[in-house]
Order: sequence, then C-alpha cells, then structure tokens
Amino acid sequence: TFVKRGTYYMKLIVVVKGTSFRTASLKPAAILVAPAPHVNNASPLDVFNFRAAALLDSDLPVGVQTLEVAVEVTGTEPAVIDPNASVSAPVTAPTTPAPTALPTPKPTPAPTVSPTPAPTAKPTPKPTPKPTATVSPAPKPSATASASAAPVVKPTASPSASPAPSVTPEPSAAPPVINAAAAALSPTISIPEINPGEPIANPAIGATGDDSAPPVAFDPLGSPEAIAAVTETAATAVVVASSVAAAAAAAAAAGAAAGAAAGAAAGASAGASAGSSAGGSSSSSNSSGSSNAESESADIGSLDVVQEDFEIEKSEWGDRLAWFAIPGMRALDKLTHNLSLKLAPFSPLFAKLVNDGSYLRAIMGSPTILLSLAGAVLGVSGAIANDGVMLTPVWQALLAIAILGIFDAAAGFTAASLFITVSVFLALAKGVAIDISDVRLMFGIMLLSIGPAMLTTAFRKLRKHPANDAKSWWERLTDLAVAPFMAGWSTFAMVSGLPALAGLTLPVANHVQDFALAIAAAALVRVGFEEFAARYYPARLNAINPDHLPEPPMAQMVVSLAIKFAVWIIVGGALIGEGWQLWVGSALFLVPTVIGWFQDKFPNYPVIWRLIPSGVPGLALSLIVATVTTAATGAIVGAVPELASWSFVILPLPLLVLSLLGMFGRHGRDEDDLKPAQRNVWIYRIGGVLMLVVTLKLAGVI
Repeated sequence: TFVKRGTYYMKLIVVVKGTSFRTASLKPAAILVAPAPHVNNASPLDVFNFRAAALLDSDLPVGVQTLEVAVEVTGTEPAVIDPNASVSAPVTAPTTPAPTALPTPKPTPAPTVSPTPAPTAKPTPKPTPKPTATVSPAPKPSATASASAAPVVKPTASPSASPAPSVTPEPSAAPPVINAAAAALSPTISIPEINPGEPIANPAIGATGDDSAPPVAFDPLGSPEAIAAVTETAATAVVVASSVAAAAAAAAAAGAAAGAAAGAAAGASAGASAGSSAGGSSSSSNSSGSSNAESESADIGSLDVVQEDFEIEKSEWGDRLAWFAIPGMRALDKLTHNLSLKLAPFSPLFAKLVNDGSYLRAIMGSPTILLSLAGAVLGVSGAIANDGVMLTPVWQALLAIAILGIFDAAAGFTAASLFITVSVFLALAKGVAIDISDVRLMFGIMLLSIGPAMLTTAFRKLRKHPANDAKSWWERLTDLAVAPFMAGWSTFAMVSGLPALAGLTLPVANHVQDFALAIAAAALVRVGFEEFAARYYPARLNAINPDHLPEPPMAQMVVSLAIKFAVWIIVGGALIGEGWQLWVGSALFLVPTVIGWFQDKFPNYPVIWRLIPSGVPGLALSLIVATVTTAATGAIVGAVPELASWSFVILPLPLLVLSLLGMFGRHGRDEDDLKPAQRNVWIYRIGGVLMLVVTLKLAGVI
C-alpha cells in the first residue's frame, strides 16, 4: 500500500507465451515488521515493509518488452486508526485530502476482512499473495496522480483475493527450442499464410513489424524466443554447410574414379546422388561424359562455389538466329569463357561469378550486361539514400539485388560490392565510425546477393543436357522442386540473421517471407531458362561455358580455407557471441573440407554407400539429426544465451560423422552402380516425392 511518502516502482514484463521461469520467493528474512504511523499514542499497527533486495532483477524473467512505472507519493501521510480503540473514539482526519466518509475504514490484524454489523469495514493489514491490489468500493480517498498524500489502498475482501493462476507461469511450459523441435517432427502439415509486401513483426529476429520505425539496439541473445531463433539460424547454417560439403567431397571422389564411364549411369542417379552432391563435382550429372573436376564446396557461411562444366555437340534453331549476327552481340562470349579459365586456379569464386550467367548469354548475347548495370544502379542509389549510415538498402531494393543474383551471380556481386564500397566511402566522409557490427552486416548483404544462387547450383546441378526421355524429364521436374526450396530456405535464414549481424532491428527483417518466396520463384524461373538454353541454344552454351575448369593448387585451397574460417568467426560471433565455442565450432565446420582433399586415398566400402542417403534424403537425415541434437541441448541447457554457443559446437559433431562415413562410402562395387532405391523407377519417384515433403516439413516450410 502507498502509506508512506516516497517513490514506488511497478515493472511490467511481457514474456513469450509458454515461457517457463521461476518466480522469486519472499524469504522471512526479507520482511521487516515496523510500527506504522498512528495517532493518539494508539498501539502500533504491524505493517509489512519489504526490503528492496527481496526481489532482484535476476529473479525476474527476461521478456521481449518491459515497462517500468514510477509512482511518486507526496503530501501528508494519512492517519491509521488503532483497531483496539473504542468505536466512539474521536478520529483525527488527514490534513489533505480530507474526504471524511462514514463508515471510517478501520484496519485490523486479522488476515481476512470480516464484515460486521458495525458501520466500520475492517481491511486486512498485509497484502495478499496477489501482486496487485484492487481498490475496495468503500468510501475512502481514491488513488490519484496528483501530488497530494497517497490514499490507503486496501486489498479486496472478495473471494477474488485468492492467488490468480495467471500470476505464476505454468511450470510445464517447454522452452521455445523444444517447441520448435516438436513442431518440426510432428506429422502435421500447415500451409503458411502469405501476405505479400505486408510487414510481419517477429521480435525474436529483430523485426518490429513497422517499416518506418527507426533501428534500435537488438540483442539476438536477449530473450528465450530470440535465443531459439538464433539457434535455429545457426543450425540451418550448420546443416547446409555439412550436407553440401560432405556431398561435394563424395561427388568429387566418385567423379574422379568414374571418369568418362560415369556419364550414362549418372543420368539415372542425378536426383538422389550426383545431382544433389554437385557441391564438389564439375560433371554434368545427367548427360555430360566428363565428371572429373573438383572444386571447393559451397556453404551458407562462406562463398565457395561449384563450377558448371557443360559439353554437348549439337546445334538447334536458336544457335542460328540472325540476332547473333549483329555486331557486338557475341562480344562477351569468348571474353567470359577465357576469363573463367584464367581465374579458376586463383579464385574459383570469381570464376563462378563470371560463368554463372552463361545460359543467359547463350540466349540473349551481350545484352545480358544490362543485369550488372541494373545491379550497379541499385547498389549506388541504395548507398546514397542511406547517406553514410551503415544499414541495408530499403527492403525493395535489396530484394531486387537478390533476385538479380539468382539469375546472374555477377550482377548480384556488382550491386553488393558497389553498395558496400559507396557506403563505406560516405561513412568515412561524414566521420561515421565503422565497427564490427557494420562489417558483419556488409558480409550479410554480400552473402544474400550471391549466396542463394551459389548454394542452389552446388546442391542441385541445373546446367545439364536437355531432357529427352522419361528419366531425364523426371530429373528436370525434380530440379523445379528442389532448386526453389534450397534457394528460398537459404534466403530465409540469411535475411533472418541480418538484424543479429547488425545488432539493430531492421525493416528488411519484416519481409523475410517476401524474400523467401520471391527468391524461390526466381529459382524456379532460372531452372526453366537453363533447360531452354540447353535445348534450343546448345552450341552457343557449349562455346560460352567451359568444358572443364582447372583445379586450384593446394596453396590456393589453404588460403581459401583460412578466409572461410575468418568468415565463420566474424559472422558466427554475432549469432552466438564470443567464446571458445565460436572458434571450435568454426573449425569443426571445415573438417569435412580438409579431409575431403585426401578422401581418394581412403578405402571404399560399398555397404556404407548403400546405407548413407545423399541428395534430398541426405538433407532430410541431416535435418533430423540437427533437430534432435538441438532439442536435446535445449532441454539440458535451457533457453539461455549459452544454448546457441553450445549448439554451435555440439551440432556439427553428428553431422561430421555422417560426412566422414560418406567419404568411406563413395560408390558401389562399380562406379556406375545405382543405389537400391533407384533400381525400381516407381519406388525412386514416389519415395523422392515423399522425402521432399518430409524435408520441407523438417525445414519448417510446411
């Protein structure tokens, strides 16, 4: 009760539904009994005065929003009537305010209010367990915000004085990470609601739901829901990195062993083997007779690539169009072809950037340079609009840049690099300090601009011979399903992580769904263009796209690995914080890549090859392992900041085991053997559809 003058604080904490936390217990030592003010030397009234230390901030839950209200009580303290005094004894009224109403409230030490025939109500002298008190309707001074003396607020004597069940959270509520795991593993399927362009609030990832709201500080480890979200983002990075890297290593070794003999059989196994393991193979899994090139794997935390080798000897009507007889229409054909060959030994990344848009140049010729020019305009204009502030462009401009990057990685790279360069220049010119969060955000923008295309073409080979039979058409239909999923899923994770990288709430996070859907749709269109170019412009595509790119030397691969490790440290530090887990976890991600360099020296066990799934089934297995591991870690550690850092270390371990097993099971007894599930065409097709649905469910898409 506000009996004495002073400042009282009320704190309202909004927590995520289902959050479990312990309420503080008021120990007897934390309660003092002191005489309250009284008049006429009446006997002291025992009043509970709580020490400030009785309830610490550490005892309170961590919420997504907190409201603290300070109540300043001033004026003359009201008089308290001794319950032992006679009813007829004169009562001294308070100075101000002086509302005197009969019956006069008379407190009593009794723990409950007992209505009597006397005209005096007897309130309880101490608060009930309720955290708030309701004002009795009996006539008495009412609480106001004025500077007058605070009224005596007494708890209600109604049956509602019992502790409300909503005060204490249900102890059975599971941490958010456990709930997310249960939802991912449940057999139910739910189609998400789609509202294109509408901002969606998600405080867990730094999305305010208001595009016009200025950025404010955001801590990705500041609430249980945020911890669960950042743990999920880190888990997605680990799954993509481990799955694609391990598949790439297996594909590279199998390609080196198979040589030209692998071409015919690869056409039937592209969907679940080489096609989805193209992260380290440069072969054309469906048709190309050569599959002996190796390259670095692709993953969400770095910018490694897989090259698109293509070789075909035929000509179609598109190759003979008069359009290409116009001077300058073929100017980029030989230039990009030779530049890719020269860059490959020094930087597979830049070789991939140059070669990625070959299918468009085969169809359109030199005008494809307009994509890079459009990217340049978007990048420069976005940086100028920020006026030296190191933030993302407006979300529509960033989405346009990401879409350009899906169709041509060089266009996305041009836009991102110019945006970063101009932003840094303007920041320095205006005296704006650039810190590590700004660097991380720029990394995130670059990754979003070119990453989805890199990951999609690494996981599923899109540049292949045109479909000409039932098997090849099935593989191309699989491309239409897998490529949009991989592009949209990785984009969802990248955009969700941008506020964590920046340490600020960002308007772009309000449109995670818009980014994922738009990039998935762009990937779907790209698959159609890849098939169109291979079918109707095969000679031009064969001339522009190198048949084989030279492998980088070991020195280049070591340097690339060091850069890769640095990127993991910089980006991972924003997700899980600094600590030894960041360094150990980042190193664990690189182990499959290092071991993959020497896997051709390992023995091959066909039984392991038959048991370990690859492609979409392999990704589904990785997601199951990641979901179970993260849930188990969350059950032990709890929804605390340490959950993300421990998951960063523990999660790669079982995925590393799967990767190592795959290196010892690179192919069957013969290099062109089919896996058991692929020997029956209908089991392969129906099983493939089911596995895709399961993967979409595990990834949280449905």
